[in-house]
Amino acid sequence: MSNLRIPLNGLLVFILFSTTFSQVVYNQHIEAPLPILPAYDTSKTSMQSKSHESIIDVFVRLLIRLDRPEAPTLPEGTLILRRYSLIPYLAVKAPLNKLNEIKKSFPNVYPDRVFELNVLKQPYISRPLSTNIEYSYLGSFPTLLNETTKLTRAEEVWAEGYRGRGVIIAIVDTGIDKAHPDLDDLDDEPLTDDPKVLAEVAFISDGSNDTRDIIGHGTHVASIAAGTGASGGRGFKATFAAKGVLNATILPYTQRGVAPEAYLYNVKVFNDSSQAYESDIIAGIEWAVEHGADVINLSLGGEPVAPASEDPLVKAVEEAVKNNVVVTIAAGNSGPALYTVLTPGVAPSAIAVGAAYETKEVTYFSSRGPTPFEIGCKPDVLAFGAAVLGANAFYSENDEPAYVELWGTSIAAPQAAGAAALLIQAFPGITAVGVKAAIMEGAYDLSLDPMVQGAGLLDVKGAFEAARRAAESSFRSPSLTGAKTSPAGVRIGRAHV
Repeated sequence: MSNLRIPLNGLLVFILFSTTFSQVVYNQHIEAPLPILPAYDTSKTSMQSKSHESIIDVFVRLLIRLDRPEAPTLPEGTLILRRYSLIPYLAVKAPLNKLNEIKKSFPNVYPDRVFELNVLKQPYISRPLSTNIEYSYLGSFPTLLNETTKLTRAEEVWAEGYRGRGVIIAIVDTGIDKAHPDLDDLDDEPLTDDPKVLAEVAFISDGSNDTRDIIGHGTHVASIAAGTGASGGRGFKATFAAKGVLNATILPYTQRGVAPEAYLYNVKVFNDSSQAYESDIIAGIEWAVEHGADVINLSLGGEPVAPASEDPLVKAVEEAVKNNVVVTIAAGNSGPALYTVLTPGVAPSAIAVGAAYETKEVTYFSSRGPTPFEIGCKPDVLAFGAAVLGANAFYSENDEPAYVELWGTSIAAPQAAGAAALLIQAFPGITAVGVKAAIMEGAYDLSLDPMVQGAGLLDVKGAFEAARRAAESSFRSPSLTGAKTSPAGVRIGRAHV
């Protein structure tokens, strides 16, 4: 892949996108990898040798910034796919031979980039990792969630009575298997009807409404943020330096996520080929904001090709935070080189999360700052992202184990999302900016360069104490504003101080 600076070892799930200007689509929104054309003057391209009919059938997907509130005038044949309310942009599908005309009429035109989940394979190793063995760099294999919640001190916040109840985390990803025992019910009580996944929506280029998780990524992420851990099991599916099903005794409720009583929104934006248009990701963020999500998790990213101030996806993230929604984002798996933090993790107001081993050492693959263009300090914090077990989307369908092992900052980000949910429940007046400040203030300092560790390793109890100190120092009474109702009728909205 073009945006990697060094070879990466291991099976690491992360996102990349095309850095060229135009993603070409023929007649329909094709779901397979598509041919790429760079920015160019269409009057000089060799395609002019083809007939007019063949040229007019070729389209590009674009994001157009609108500088005026009135309806835009677009060239003939241009289809408006979506006009956003969160940011002043249009998503369009335009004839390729009208590209220059659009660029003359609108000074800010961007490619509708394609994000793609990518699996990197571990090179040959002489001895696979084995369970129940302590490795000097990794810690025990695999990393169970009861270990991560203990190390991040989330369990200590649970003891205070906070497990995320009433808080909604939107997982913008590949979908969620809501039938998985860890994700099907809020309290695992068969006599109650209280689904954990409150609402589902799909923003897929072919118009599909299928919210099932065909890839498995979103289900894993969701369980780390808010899984109940009800399953248990006698093995797990290994994917990194060991393969296949490995024996391990996993007792029920060992695999609780950071906020096991939080609700989830399933916002699917990746198709079955593991691809998502940037316009669909923005639509997913907008939907989550409009439907009252308290936290949005984006375990995705790609190489920045423009300053954050000119990146439509970053703008959507920034607007979400302005609407008092916490946004946690994977920093990326492009380390250990500097300048490798991915977008939209470069968004200043987002919580960009890098990855650490169970030993509290930063992983080799975790992206490092500073951010390109602005030279900003990222990531913001680290969380555990090596050999972490999470819910397996193919548990019931393929008779596989309940849990699967994955690596990457995709796995670290939802731990911060869960931590945010605990703070929101504990401190009803806290703002999205306040949540980020508390998480960074309370982080455990690893004494590494801030461009590597950010503020340090996620410490949920430390964040809780930082938020409590801030609350105790405030003399103003909070008042509930901007309350909204979720699709399930749950009243939501946070007090603002």
